[in-house]
Amino acid sequence: MFELVELWQQSGESAKSFVAHHGIALSKFLYWRKKYRDQQPSSGSGSFIELRTAMSADIRLRYPNGVELLLPVNTPAGKIRELISLY
Repeated sequence: MFELVELWQQSGESAKSFVAHHGIALSKFLYWRKKYRDQQPSSGSGSFIELRTAMSADIRLRYPNGVELLLPVNTPAGKIRELISLY
């Protein structure tokens, strides 16, 4: 069943569509999908993963009147919230 779970992951299909094409009961497939996930190595203590992007190192705020602010990526969230609420 783990092979089917891996095949499903590669397919891009929804679980419901995948099991319909393979003649498997959805509940049985979901059971094995959970078993498969439980057996995979954890990437950390929580359920969050780190995402890295190729985005610029600036935060851009554009107001409706056309004024644009470029802020460093490490600008505190409180300051950004304050700037957003100005308008």
